[in-house]
Amino acid sequence: LREMMAGLKAALAYNSQYFGPYQHHEVRIIEFPQTEGTFATTSGNCIPMSEVRFIAHAGAGGEKTDLAFYTPAHEITHQWWGNQLMPADAPGAVMLTESIAEYVTLQVFRRHYGDAQALRFLGLQRQRYLKGRTSEQDEEPPLVRVGTEQSYIAYGKGALAFNALSHFAGETQINEILEGLLNEYRFRGPPYPLAPELAERLKHALPDSLQYLVTDLFETLTFHDTDIRDATLSPLPDGRFALDLSIAIHKYKMEHGREIQVPLSDYVEIGLFDDAGGLIAVERFKLDTAESKLRIITQTPAARVVVDPNMLLIGKHRAPLTPVAGTKF
Repeated sequence: LREMMAGLKAALAYNSQYFGPYQHHEVRIIEFPQTEGTFATTSGNCIPMSEVRFIAHAGAGGEKTDLAFYTPAHEITHQWWGNQLMPADAPGAVMLTESIAEYVTLQVFRRHYGDAQALRFLGLQRQRYLKGRTSEQDEEPPLVRVGTEQSYIAYGKGALAFNALSHFAGETQINEILEGLLNEYRFRGPPYPLAPELAERLKHALPDSLQYLVTDLFETLTFHDTDIRDATLSPLPDGRFALDLSIAIHKYKMEHGREIQVPLSDYVEIGLFDDAGGLIAVERFKLDTAESKLRIITQTPAARVVVDPNMLLIGKHRAPLTPVAGTKF
């Protein structure tokens, strides 16, 4: 119960801060037996929740999401995204409800548990998306046309997409764009909002340098496979260290079941870690070629390196945490 109350209060505070006040004077969590299902939902000021979510507790250090915290945080967020704003009954509708609710829950999770647990949350969403698309019977749609039953896209890819935008553009700016959409359609009747409208709002508000993110993450099926070919550390005369990297990034999109290579012109981050696994630095580069040689100067010697430490890219192959050659002098 402690985690459930923490998730509920944290999500109420976050949504009220960015998207306006909660519309009721109270909120109730109602337990129902597992024989009726394992789901949770929201209705009025009530959150009916299966008993399994009362006893599932991973905690801050677990390998899985803390469902006791996550579930009420996600469901109360639907008071804004799904209740105050009702999308049109059209492809992409769940992007405006489930994807945004999952993104908000991630931000609430990050504030409560920290960046490491937020990354674990993202890792599970990435796995959910990539695994889900392998069993898709029909042609996979982009996020703006996601179907109601395609939860692996709405939840998995949706959380990844909005998180990447928030990372590069800033949490406040993305939330202001979302608030603008909510303010226009709050408790309104038809015409109801469509997912492509939000994509256009994002494009209009973001700088030219970030426009590609909306196209890649929301409007197309775009992927980045990463590889570290070489990573070598050398000392510098001034006492600092130079990490020389050779990396490859294969960017492609899927169209009608065919893989089509796409020119790279993307921001990519490199994470450096010490012997104990502590983060030394995250460096951002704008890369325009599939194969790149990079040099990163640090005060502390890096023992391991990874491409995309914050899980901002989606791909079938993600280069693992790679040992750096020449760490011992």
